[in-house]
Amino acid sequence: MKIKYLLLSLSMALVAATGYAGNSVNTEDNPDGIVQMEDLMADKALVKVDKQLLKAEKQQYRTEKRIAWFSKVINKKMAKSKQKALGGLDDPVDKYFWYWLIGWGAGLVLTIIASAIAVGGAFSSGFGVAWVLFFLGWLAWIGGTIMGIIWLIKKFG
Repeated sequence: MKIKYLLLSLSMALVAATGYAGNSVNTEDNPDGIVQMEDLMADKALVKVDKQLLKAEKQQYRTEKRIAWFSKVINKKMAKSKQKALGGLDDPVDKYFWYWLIGWGAGLVLTIIASAIAVGGAFSSGFGVAWVLFFLGWLAWIGGTIMGIIWLIKKFG
């Protein structure tokens, strides 16, 4: 019975959170320089909804300018740093990076499968299998995390 209330409250929280996300404004339909912010402004007296839309458009425009600046700075810094590409599983250092990703991926997949089994058959024999899969997923998460720490130490230490 508690599971039903927990799932109901979780779904209600997720639905409520999407209502606060607001409307998104798409300014990517036109190439840069063709449409200016002034072209998007209204000529008539604005009502409350129009003011909110105008505010969202201005925020979107500002965010896009900041992202363009940030990507320019990051590209410049990445060009300066001559960081080599990651090697494969045969690389003595970068193999730990791939073990890290594989461990976290396996942990995620096992946790999702265990959750589906636990929710689908909470009061049946599948509940024991779910606990075993949760444990295996937990081991995969821990193993992946350890491999990530080893990779960081070997790569940058």
